[in-house]
Amino acid sequence: MKQIIKNSLIGIGLYLLAGILFSGYHHYMFITFLLLNIFVSYFVVRNKEKKEVRHNLIWINAPILSLLLITSFFTDGIRVVIPYLIFSILGTISLYYYVTSPSKKVAFFVVGLVLITVGVFSFESISGVSDTFDGSYYFDLYKKIVNK
Repeated sequence: MKQIIKNSLIGIGLYLLAGILFSGYHHYMFITFLLLNIFVSYFVVRNKEKKEVRHNLIWINAPILSLLLITSFFTDGIRVVIPYLIFSILGTISLYYYVTSPSKKVAFFVVGLVLITVGVFSFESISGVSDTFDGSYYFDLYKKIVNK
């Protein structure tokens, strides 16, 4: 039970970290979440048995993806959630096959690179989000910290 809660909090924490870093701007949050999710998931499951790997990967990804899906129904943001669902699941499947059969390292990195590239370039067309990132928030925050 503790392992399930820990893995669930890892997935949710990664999404929150990406949201805090980029102030909710999904174009950058998406790529950051995908990369963090794959790397952290790998470090959690790298020395586990096949059955444990599958359960851990499910519990890292299922809570955050289900939360995103449920909240998108109430906020009309389903188009923003679709890339997260598609590419997080594909990244998790490729990570599962990489961990369970490490002889396919090259295939994992090629699939990962293709997923990330396609995800980044298709995010705007899938989600319909095309607003630009406003970095003035970070500049103002820096000024407040320095002036104190």
